[in-house]
Amino acid sequence: MNEVLDRTLDEGKGSMNVVFQNMMGVLDSLKMCKFPFSATRMDDILTWLNGVTGWEMTAEELLLAGERIFNLKRVFNIACGLAQDDDALPGRILEEPRGSGGSPDALPDLAAQLKEYYPARGWTGEGIPTREKLRSLDLEEFVHWLDARSE
Repeated sequence: MNEVLDRTLDEGKGSMNVVFQNMMGVLDSLKMCKFPFSATRMDDILTWLNGVTGWEMTAEELLLAGERIFNLKRVFNIACGLAQDDDALPGRILEEPRGSGGSPDALPDLAAQLKEYYPARGWTGEGIPTREKLRSLDLEEFVHWLDARSE
């Protein structure tokens, strides 16, 4: 993701969020503090990870690990009862203009962002990972967790 997004528009933010969530899953798994992340490049993280483990992981493999982490968390949460309605933000973020700053009147359209986000994740329109998505991530063994939610 190298493009600059207009902070006042919703377009592109659903897809951008996928990349950041995948990366945060990696940082969480590595027990890395997120505070310095803004000054750290993925190349740095790969150098540290490969240096400590002796692996030769690529950037693509690292992001794939993050994608697997995030999808597995989603499947677990759905099995525990999470639903599309839980993909929400506080009313204050969605309804109250900021009043100052670079985009004081811009409010996010969460529905529009989710409409972009779910397909970018390879999920259904209800925010559920598809069998194909789980299969592509080698997480097919967890499909039964999704089946259990309707019982």
